[in-house]
Amino acid sequence: MRNEITRGMRLTSMLVDHFAMTFICGIAMGICIALGALCIYLLNAEAALSIIILILSPLAFSIYLNKDAVKGQSVAKRILNNQVIDVKTGEIASPIKCFIRNVTIPIWIIEIPFVLINPQRRLGDLIAGTRVECLNTELKSKSKPIEYFVSLVLGGIYIALIFSIYLFMFRSYNENFYLPF
Repeated sequence: MRNEITRGMRLTSMLVDHFAMTFICGIAMGICIALGALCIYLLNAEAALSIIILILSPLAFSIYLNKDAVKGQSVAKRILNNQVIDVKTGEIASPIKCFIRNVTIPIWIIEIPFVLINPQRRLGDLIAGTRVECLNTELKSKSKPIEYFVSLVLGGIYIALIFSIYLFMFRSYNENFYLPF
């Protein structure tokens, strides 16, 4: 069994995770659109748009930010037998720490130099106090269901804030832009 995380492994992991999570988020957004269509049918278009933009879409994208919350492993980390570890405890990182390490995903281009310098710790890992290690099957997750729920909600709030900033900036450049809320 290998015991070293390489640059190539981390870059591959980032790429595989991006494609896998984009696909998964696409499915979640499809569900959001279907629910939005149901809301349009049951309520009205303005209320449905508000529900989709303010609640459902951020929660769908929150899945991406929580990609390695379960046992410290994302899709790519499962394939490559890696996991996210809490630096202080040496245990599997909690779902909330995994969310915190992924808040830098929107600026992923900045993450690449960090991975090239230190394959175990990108910028998000430095912020969250985590690192990536080879899978240790002796470690067991101590996370409680409420931690997964909180990390998903935090992810939704974070994405909603990013959406809000983007919409505010877009609205300030385009005065004719209209949102029903």
